[in-house]
Formats: sequence, C-alpha cells, structure tokens
Amino acid sequence: MQYILTKLKIKDGKKEKAEAFLKHLKKEAYQDGLESVKEAKILLECSYIDSHADGDFIYIFKKLEDLQFLRNMIATSKLDIYNQIRTWASECFENLTDLEPIVVFETGC
Repeated sequence: MQYILTKLKIKDGKKEKAEAFLKHLKKEAYQDGLESVKEAKILLECSYIDSHADGDFIYIFKKLEDLQFLRNMIATSKLDIYNQIRTWASECFENLTDLEPIVVFETGC
C-alpha cells in the first residue's frame, strides 16, 4: 500500500477553474469518478487548494496499491473522465512533466 502527497502549482489566473473542476468531480462526474478510482485501485483520495505568497497550489493525497499502475492508467485509460482530468491538468497546472510526489509512504498491509 502506498500513501502519496502531491503538490502542484496552479497557473496564474486558473485557481477558479481548478476549483470548479473539483466541484464537477464531486457532483456531475461523481459516478465516473468512482469508476476511475476503482479502475486505478485508489482506496482514498482527497485534495484541497491553498494560497501562498508565491501562488496557489493544489495538494492531492492518495492511498493506493501502486503509483506506477496509477500513472499508466492516467496515461492510457479510455474512460472519458481521464480525458477530462488530463485536459484540466494541462490547462491549470505548471510543470506536469516533472511531476513527483512530495511524500510517499509504503506499508506492507
């Protein structure tokens, strides 16, 4: 089991769009989101947006079976929700090509 915290910088002027998509995931796309977390073997996911002097950031915490499996799912899944997430991420976040979690904990459970 892996526990992962990721921090992403939100592009200037994109905070409202980032927040709107998170709301969309919780309401209109809820069932699609459930299907995607099952497919990606995510057991828990939560996120929040925080503002600092150097900009706005989103923090995403996940409990999942395997980070590499999740990365493959995000890159290759045919579920429409992943297309929406990929578009949202490219529009709203900086430095997606060097995306690395800031904390990873692993357990044998």
